[in-house]
Amino acid sequence: MTSDDPDGKSVLTNLGQLMGRDKNTLIQLDEYPQALTATDSRVVYRALPCLIQLCHKDRPTREKVAAAETLACLTEVDTDLQRLASISNHLIPTLAEFLKPNPQNINQILSQSDFRTFASLGANDEDIRKRIIETENLMEQVVSGLQDPGAVRCPHSLSRSVQQLRTTFQDHAVWRPLMQLLHGADKGSDATMTSDDPDGKSVLTNLGQLMGRDKNTLIQLDEYPQALTATDSRVVYRALPCLIQLCHKDRPTREKVAAAETLACLTEVDTDLQRLASISNHLIPTLAEFLKPNPQNINQILSQSDFRTFASLGANDEDIRKRIIETENLMEQVVSGLQDPGGAKVRLAAVRCLHSLSRSVQQLRTTFQDHAVWRPLMQLLHGADKGSDDFRTFASLGANDEDIRKRIIETENLMEQVVSGLQDPGAVRCPHSLSRSVQQLRTTFQDHAVWRPLMQLLHGADKGSDGKNDEEDDLLTVASGTLCNLLLEFSPSKEPILESGGVELLCSLTKRSDPALRLNGIWALMNVAFQAEQRVKSQILTCLGTDQIFRLLADPELAVLMKTLGLLRNLLSTKTHIDRIMADHAAHVMQAVILVLEDPVHPADVKEQALCILANVADGDRARDHIMANEDVLKKLMDYMMHSNVKLQVAAIFCVCNLVWREEAGAAQRQARLKELGLYRILLQLRHTKDTQLFDKVKTALAQFFDA
Repeated sequence: MTSDDPDGKSVLTNLGQLMGRDKNTLIQLDEYPQALTATDSRVVYRALPCLIQLCHKDRPTREKVAAAETLACLTEVDTDLQRLASISNHLIPTLAEFLKPNPQNINQILSQSDFRTFASLGANDEDIRKRIIETENLMEQVVSGLQDPGAVRCPHSLSRSVQQLRTTFQDHAVWRPLMQLLHGADKGSDATMTSDDPDGKSVLTNLGQLMGRDKNTLIQLDEYPQALTATDSRVVYRALPCLIQLCHKDRPTREKVAAAETLACLTEVDTDLQRLASISNHLIPTLAEFLKPNPQNINQILSQSDFRTFASLGANDEDIRKRIIETENLMEQVVSGLQDPGGAKVRLAAVRCLHSLSRSVQQLRTTFQDHAVWRPLMQLLHGADKGSDDFRTFASLGANDEDIRKRIIETENLMEQVVSGLQDPGAVRCPHSLSRSVQQLRTTFQDHAVWRPLMQLLHGADKGSDGKNDEEDDLLTVASGTLCNLLLEFSPSKEPILESGGVELLCSLTKRSDPALRLNGIWALMNVAFQAEQRVKSQILTCLGTDQIFRLLADPELAVLMKTLGLLRNLLSTKTHIDRIMADHAAHVMQAVILVLEDPVHPADVKEQALCILANVADGDRARDHIMANEDVLKKLMDYMMHSNVKLQVAAIFCVCNLVWREEAGAAQRQARLKELGLYRILLQLRHTKDTQLFDKVKTALAQFFDA
């Protein structure tokens, strides 16, 4: 948020002013909080030149030390800043002056700061390392400084140069003091400068003061820079209460919106902050009030912020999701938000809210079905307007805690507001967060038929085409993610979604260029296929097509590949289903498995999934014949039985167990064939393994052979 209020300056503006020449130098020099990127103009054109100037030989020693320390931190990991600093204002020669003997005996702390700065500057760039090493007498000073362990970082950085290792390091016998250090030097020095100057306040202290009640509210509300941890007392006892108070109904709309937005960001990933916020000062009912129709027609932007906050609150905690969903009329508002005609931002926020709430299994089974949430989601995925945010705070609060999700859901009318808001892509994050609750999936999400507006959102997009901009892609991603949760096996919304063209919709998502949409599409299909009827599995295979399956198996995104293999595993389950599918698609299935097993790039987890697919095929009464008839596959099984990765050995032997199981028809003939190939001999060798899981599998497989 950037304030244009004449009295309100942003936190970053205030931080920039703290580096002004009129400020105490210790304020200028306080630690770099990494709230800015290395390419930010305030870093490149203000902070960096300021630090380099303060390293000048005419500056007081204390300033030079602090400037060099801060410069070392600032340039430690960024190559561009290292290069820029190294060519600025004769920095390297200036720093080298610190290392020369000083009659006032103050060069020790200067040297320490200096070595650290040289270490940072030379961390990544060969040219900078060369210029440092070629500075007159510098290597002698570095070697001399190695009597102090604090100086070791400098040669460590410079030693990354092969050229210098062959020449300069040998010429100066750098190895000698290093060996002495390792053999037992005196304890190293690593001074940490702490300012006790009465006029010098740290940046964090200044940040804390900017949240004071005497400051303009827009200063209090400026974005959370994540320079503090979630457990810091200034967050828990100052920032969080301040934001909650600013959400109160008596505050101006602009303040409430900014406070809710910031609260959503603050609570999005931290479970403790979600729980604390959800029980503070009637926050959930207060936020629910934002969603009610407003005669001044200003509730659209309030709804957007509200849905975001609910999405954050319900992200992790089942109880918070329950309380959100149980808020009077809230689910109606969320579902309504999915269809909000006022703009994409409200719809995206409503989707996020539902996505958060859909993490609850209980709500998927009840509330989401009652409100037919899937319908507007399907419409969104078929072609929503541009996305935006509003229910995000609820989404953040409910991200991780079931109790918070419960309380959000139980807030009066809140689920109605969430469902209503799903016409705006911004609202989607809230149900996404709440959908993580198993309880809410079974109850609230069904009660409010949350799936309806979600389906409408997804159906609303142009079929098979990508979003017109990032906001629309974001909307479709969150909406499809929520739909994934609604398609879990225990969700009552699953059947109406499938009856409303869900399979076709999900198959179209797998063809998108956006990897997140492909992932959600194939993930949802995997959920649909789990313990599904034969007709549903056949529908998936027919709609998706073998060509698309092969494209997904070659997808550059590992997660897409893994979920595609997971889909094949779920399709190839139950003996009759396995035999039916293999009768029609055996050649393609076997080819797909071979491609994965032969690819040297795929990690072990991917190959384990392919071996598990083979094991499922081996469980079919007729399907296993396709393995026995393919000598290439049998040899690959033997190779993986002797693999160095135990997980792959176990998966291969699991497949073997299904092939040789003595109670299955034709077992004797299959055992004889595998003995001819040498597979039985490998099993005998593996009896001596020290891995208990592998030993148990080997023992089970050997026990199936009739003449063992």
